[in-house]
Amino acid sequence: RHTRYWRDWSSDVCSSDLEAEKQDVLAHQGLFCFIDHHPVSAASDLEFDHVHPYSEGGASAPSNIAALCKKHNREKGSLSLSEFRDRLDLRTFFEGAAKRRLDDLLTAKLGVGGFGQPLETELNSTSIKLFFHGSEPESVPLYRCPSTGESYFYALMPVRHLHNDVQLQPRALEPERLWELYRHLRTHTQLAPGIGRLVGSDVLLFDGQHKAAAQVWAGRDRVECKIYL
Repeated sequence: RHTRYWRDWSSDVCSSDLEAEKQDVLAHQGLFCFIDHHPVSAASDLEFDHVHPYSEGGASAPSNIAALCKKHNREKGSLSLSEFRDRLDLRTFFEGAAKRRLDDLLTAKLGVGGFGQPLETELNSTSIKLFFHGSEPESVPLYRCPSTGESYFYALMPVRHLHNDVQLQPRALEPERLWELYRHLRTHTQLAPGIGRLVGSDVLLFDGQHKAAAQVWAGRDRVECKIYL
């Protein structure tokens, strides 16, 4: 993969240009391994690759290139730099914990107080206006279940408004299932939305916590949800 990367990136540039681009990467990153930020003694201890895969549309430009130590470059196998770093971070997240749930993952990614923010709404007979934190309000249609009469809506829900619904979803996250969904949802559509309920101003997710957690771990700030009132 290392050789392929240089052929992709350097096909139209001379070796002096290539060295200059390496130096651009190191000037931004410093003499650290991209994977876990541990220091190295010299630039010769580092190798270079795409952060986001070239095969998935990642740019062959210094902004999408990072340096990593030779040990991690051998260990990552076919994973991209971003995937390998997230894989190691995910292992650390689960280490020494009996159970981890969506709220634990949101805390790890967004910090204490960075999620579960109240969602203010305005309701009428056919739609609901959602006052998302830090963005313009969005109005979406209301639907009614023909069997139960319960009302619900669909939205790309900012993850900062989510909580795990511990009453209806007490199960813990499964590490391997989460990792598989992380890899799948980086390049595939989420076919079914996560399902939650709006209780007061709290958005509580009770189905699809693995899908939501996987996308949050991959850096998404919104996830597809169906929310019951």
